[in-house]
Amino acid sequence: MRWSFFTAGLVWILASCSPNALLRNNLALSEKRFKDHIGFMLYDPAAGKTLLEFNSDKYFTPASNTKIFTFYSALQILGDSVPALKYVLTADSLIFWGTGDPSFLYRRVYNNNRVYDFLKDTPQRLFFSPSNYQAKHLGPGWAWDDYIYTYSSERSPFPVFGNFMELEKDSRDLVTARPSLFSHDLVRGDSVAGETEVIRD
Repeated sequence: MRWSFFTAGLVWILASCSPNALLRNNLALSEKRFKDHIGFMLYDPAAGKTLLEFNSDKYFTPASNTKIFTFYSALQILGDSVPALKYVLTADSLIFWGTGDPSFLYRRVYNNNRVYDFLKDTPQRLFFSPSNYQAKHLGPGWAWDDYIYTYSSERSPFPVFGNFMELEKDSRDLVTARPSLFSHDLVRGDSVAGETEVIRD
C-alpha cells in the first residue's frame, strides 16, 4: 500500500510538471550550483514562437557560439578564398604586402602553394612591407594565460606557419619544433615526475 501511494504521488508530480518547467528548474538549480549567470532560448522559426526561455531578456557577454555566426557571415562575404598578397612589380623588385590571410605554409589548412611558388619563382628581389598593418599583435581581451596556445596566435599582416610553432614529444622524450627553424630556440629544463610543461618567454 505504501509503495502504491508513493507511485501515485510520483505519477501526479510528473504529470503536473511540464518538460518546460522541469528544464527551467534545472537551469535555475545549475545557476545556483555553479554561481553563474545562465540564459537560454529555444525558438521555433516555423511556428514563430518561443518554445522555452530562461533569462533570455538579460545581457550576456558573447560566447563562443557567436563565432558560428561570424564564420557563416565570413563564408558568405569572402567566399572560398581571399587575396593573399598585394604587390608591386618593378624591373628588379617585387614589393609585397600581406592581407592577413593565415594559410601561408600553414599545414592545418588546405595549401595549394600558389603564393609560395609565386614568390619563389619571381626573378626580382623580394621586399616585404608591413606598412599596411597598424593593429597590435594581441587584441583587447586576449589573456596572458592563453599566450602559449595555438588559439591565441598573434595577428600580423602576413602570417607564416599560422603564426605559431608546434612542439611534439616522441617516445624517447625528445621535443622537436615545427617549423624546425625554431628547434635551436628550445631550452630543456628539468622534468618533474615525467611531466612536460612548455613555458614561452
